[in-house]
Amino acid sequence: MADKPSCSSSGSRPARHFTADQALNIFLDMDDSDLSDLESYPGSSESDFQPSSESDSELDIPRLRSSNSSKRKGASPQPGPSRSSKQPCIATADVLHVEQTEWEEVDLHPAPSTHNNFRFLPKDGRQPGINPATGLDENSTPLHFFGTLMTSDITDDFIRSVNNYAEHMIVKNSPALSRSRFNRDNWHNFTEYEWLKFLAIMGIDKRPSIRDYFSTADNLYTGFYHKMFQRERFETIYSSMLHVGEPGAEDKNKIEPFVNSLTERFQFAFTPNQSVSIDEMIIGWKGRWRYKMFNAAKPYKYHIKSFGLVDSGTGYVLNLLTYYGANTSYDPEADANGGMAIKIFDTLLKHLGKGYHIYADRWYTTRALIDHLLDQGQYYTGTVQINRAGFPKALKTIALKHMQSKYWMLQDKILYLTWKDKKASHPCFNKCYSRECHSAKGQSKTRSHPCL
Repeated sequence: MADKPSCSSSGSRPARHFTADQALNIFLDMDDSDLSDLESYPGSSESDFQPSSESDSELDIPRLRSSNSSKRKGASPQPGPSRSSKQPCIATADVLHVEQTEWEEVDLHPAPSTHNNFRFLPKDGRQPGINPATGLDENSTPLHFFGTLMTSDITDDFIRSVNNYAEHMIVKNSPALSRSRFNRDNWHNFTEYEWLKFLAIMGIDKRPSIRDYFSTADNLYTGFYHKMFQRERFETIYSSMLHVGEPGAEDKNKIEPFVNSLTERFQFAFTPNQSVSIDEMIIGWKGRWRYKMFNAAKPYKYHIKSFGLVDSGTGYVLNLLTYYGANTSYDPEADANGGMAIKIFDTLLKHLGKGYHIYADRWYTTRALIDHLLDQGQYYTGTVQINRAGFPKALKTIALKHMQSKYWMLQDKILYLTWKDKKASHPCFNKCYSRECHSAKGQSKTRSHPCL
C-alpha cells in the first residue's frame, strides 16, 4: 500500500493527512503560476522529469523531490560536491544556464578537433616571464627575488600592524601582570631587523612546539635560535603577527589587505605562460576563526580554504582568493548569477589577458563555466563529474572495456573524452586535436593512452 503524504504547518495545529488521490487532485487544481513555483524548487529540474508514457506527458506534472530525502536513515549520498553549510558548492547555480544541445559521438578517424582559435594576448602587451622592470636576471640572488616580492612598503605596513596590535593589547590588559607578554616594561617595538631574523628562523626545521626551538635539552638544543632571539620575545612576536590589519579590524579584514598587497606584487613581477591552473589551496589552522573548515579527507583536517591561480610551467602563484563564506571578496564585475565556479574564475583571472589555457579538476567543471570561458576568449581543460548537466547523457550508462576510449563533440567547440585504464577518466576540452594513441611506459609494462 502506498504511503500517505501529509502536510503540516507551524504552530499547534495538528497535521492534516491526505490520500494519494487527494494529493493528486490538489496538484491538478493548481494554475500555471503555482506549477512554475514548484518547477523552480531547488531539488528539481526539467531534466528530472521523464514521462513514462503518452498519457503521463499529457498531465504535465513536475516530479518533486523531498528536501529531506538525503537525511533519511540509509539514504545514499547525493552525487557532486559536498553540500555542507561550510563547504562552497560549485554546480548549484551553473545548471540553470546550460544550453540544451546535442553531443555527437565522433571517431579518431578522421581525428576530431575543436575549431576555437583565440590569440594569446597577455595583459598590457607583456611577454611571459620575469618583468624586466624588476631588474632581476640570472645573476640575482634569492634575497633580490625576495625583496622584489616583499617590498619596503609591504614590510613597513606589516611592522606597523604588529606594533599597533601590541599597543592595543597593552591598553586592553592594563593593569597587567609583571610577567605578561604585553606589558609596557616587557614590550618594545618590533623592528625591520627583527622581522628579517624572524623570517630566517621560520621554516628551517619542524618541531612539536615553539618552546622546543629554545630548549636546552641535549637532543634539542640549537645555539642558532638562542643567538637570534630570547624565547619570550620570539613567542610575543609570533602571537602578534597573526593580525596584520588596521586596529580594530575584524574577520577577514585582519589578513585580506596584506594578502592583496602580496598578490599585486606577484602579478607585477611575473607574467604567466599560456598554460595556467586553478585549484584549491588549504592552510592548516586549528585556532579560533569563524571561517575555519573541516574535511577529514584533507592533509590538514582543520584548515582555511583558498583558491589559487598558478603558472603550470613554473608553479608560480599569481593570485589567491581566500574563502570567507558569504563574505568572500569575489570580483564585483563577475556574473553574480553564474554560479560559484564562474565567480572564482572571473576573480582569479581578472588580471590576465586573453587566450590562456586554463586547467582545473572536476570540482569546477560545468557546462556553464566552459561556455563562459569561450565567451571570454579562454581555453579550458578539466575533468568532469558525469552527473553534471549539459554533458553527454550516455556517460551515465556506458560500460568501457580496459583501455577503451570514446569521444563526443559539441558544435566543434567542446570535445569530451571518456577513457578507462584502472578506472574511467572523463576530461573535457575546448582546445584540442586528437590523434592515434601514444605509448607510455609504466612500472611493469607499456600502455597506450589517448593523445589530445
